[in-house]
Amino acid sequence: MTVFLKKNLLKLKVGVNILADVVISQATIGSLLVDVSLCKSTAEEISVTYKDELKELWNPLREYVRVILPDKLCSKLHFMAEELNVYMGTMTGLYPLGPESQISYSLTHSPTITEEYMSLNISTTFYLLGKPIVLPPRVSSFSLPHQVGSKNAMVNFVLPKELFDSIYFLMQKSGSINLDITGQLNSINNQLTTSVLGNLIPEVRHQFPQSMPIMMKARISSAPTSTIHGDKVSLKLPYNLEVLAVSSNSAFKSLFSLDVIVELKLNMFVSGVKLQASVSFIKDIELKVNASNMGAFDLEMVKPLITSAFKNPLLEHLNALFGLGAMLPNIAKLNYITPEIFVHEGYIVVSCGLHFQS
Repeated sequence: MTVFLKKNLLKLKVGVNILADVVISQATIGSLLVDVSLCKSTAEEISVTYKDELKELWNPLREYVRVILPDKLCSKLHFMAEELNVYMGTMTGLYPLGPESQISYSLTHSPTITEEYMSLNISTTFYLLGKPIVLPPRVSSFSLPHQVGSKNAMVNFVLPKELFDSIYFLMQKSGSINLDITGQLNSINNQLTTSVLGNLIPEVRHQFPQSMPIMMKARISSAPTSTIHGDKVSLKLPYNLEVLAVSSNSAFKSLFSLDVIVELKLNMFVSGVKLQASVSFIKDIELKVNASNMGAFDLEMVKPLITSAFKNPLLEHLNALFGLGAMLPNIAKLNYITPEIFVHEGYIVVSCGLHFQS
């Protein structure tokens, strides 16, 4: 500690030794709580640079500093812990997870602290329109693995498959992975018309002699299924795809519906404090006739039209949705830097450094 008195070009230099017991526990709101249970501070070597005529002034001041400074330093340390707890409390806030849905984090119990690391077990709560949702029961045998991720990282997040399954379930409940695709009759390249479809299904041409636009409504029919295996993260989405046409009275008439299976590869990455993903198709989509108001028809003939009209809009929609990302546990003004992602059987590890914006 160095104090300058510019007027007289004097300098006071103090050596300080602080010993403190810092206790880290769980706050009632579910965040980390930092407390200083014991603090002892001593002023050691004190050197003074002064003018000879001021020697009588500085010698008493030096002893005063030796007595008063230790209490001031411990008070400052307690204040710093209280200020840090304000930031720690922000971990339990609500963070957007997608349209109309949120996620929050909280500690399940006090942290485990060893000489080498501190381990936090964090639970998640999901919200839809501001209300917590009840997740389906899952049988989980996941336990926190040891020595995962990067040894040089400041923090390693272990994200089990069950977390991703819960996120996909929330997307299903919120309807965010549903999709409507509407053809425009005046579009030059539009293939979603009854005249185009009527060339493949005669009954469509019979019921719609005048070309009308077609709409496709894709709705998730059952829970999405995720897989984390080897170095690959995949997601299977079962859709019910209803194909409708605008009738003469401007009402939509259902032509037929299809069961559709979409299998996607998720490429995970971290941006800021969010875990995001880009998606791509693993293989071509699977189609099966569920119901038809146009009589029997050859699905193989219709498949190229449906596939070409469905795949690109779906991919754009899902990439935009997964690009929003899921907030990782964090506190205000904290950013994750130099992230690395490791995929293991049944879980993902995110290793990164920390940067606090003061």
